[in-house]
Amino acid sequence: MSVKKIRIQDFGTIDSFSREFGEGINLVGIRETAELSSALGMVLNSEAPPPLHAWARTETKIEAEVSIDDGRFWVRMEADPTANALQMRAYNEAREDVTFEYRRLTTRSREEGLAEVFKGNEASVPLRFLRYADEDAYFKPRELSRRTDGMSELGTFRSYLSSFIGSRKPEPICDGKQYEIVLRRDGKYTVAHKGDGDQPVSLSASEDMLFHYLCFLQAAEFWHGFEEIRDLHGVKKPLIVAHFLERLDEAIDLKNVIQRTAALGRQVLFLTLPSRKRELWDAFRNWIS
Repeated sequence: MSVKKIRIQDFGTIDSFSREFGEGINLVGIRETAELSSALGMVLNSEAPPPLHAWARTETKIEAEVSIDDGRFWVRMEADPTANALQMRAYNEAREDVTFEYRRLTTRSREEGLAEVFKGNEASVPLRFLRYADEDAYFKPRELSRRTDGMSELGTFRSYLSSFIGSRKPEPICDGKQYEIVLRRDGKYTVAHKGDGDQPVSLSASEDMLFHYLCFLQAAEFWHGFEEIRDLHGVKKPLIVAHFLERLDEAIDLKNVIQRTAALGRQVLFLTLPSRKRELWDAFRNWIS
């Protein structure tokens, strides 16, 4: 699944925006990163529309062309004053309304959806597997079941979660550093010194952002693997990554970040500031389509 192009009118601080995307890794330079992330999330059915008169207004229009397997969908988001929100409609190449079919193909559980959109170093990101593994301590009764559409109650889920946590090897956050990201047996991510896990580690703001992004990537890998086991969906939705690249400094090896992300085999939309885009494009033009 991929977004071929999007056009946005009167949404938040965006007056007018239009962009085409390629397969694989895409780099989008835009000042209104939050608005574009939200618009893409709504088009992909990964994010609920905001109420009118927040970012959305009665004049707001969002249109996108989306490819799923060999089919094309034209997705439109327009204001519905009666619902006080934007309303989605999807059409096929014959211009027939196929909204129900599009929603069926793109609907995910709430927890899966969290592994599709990265919005920065949110505190919950490194705790995702800890919360799954010890749901009684972090969720109300049956709350995780509702957030996973019942999948968390399956023995397959519990078995795969245990196997996934146990199989994760420590990995360096940055080349040349003596500390690495560790997924503990209880499901919590930490950062530890190589060979001396008790020595305290102090991450820079840039390293902390990268730590959270690597945790996010592993969550995406987890849900991808579980879908393969359960044969849940044939559609692999694009990843939206915002508020990330512009917060990294020159000490971070971005080539490794891009390679790791590309290995997921999905369309990825990196949203960053226009000035940062020029710098990144020059450095990674062989990796960014």
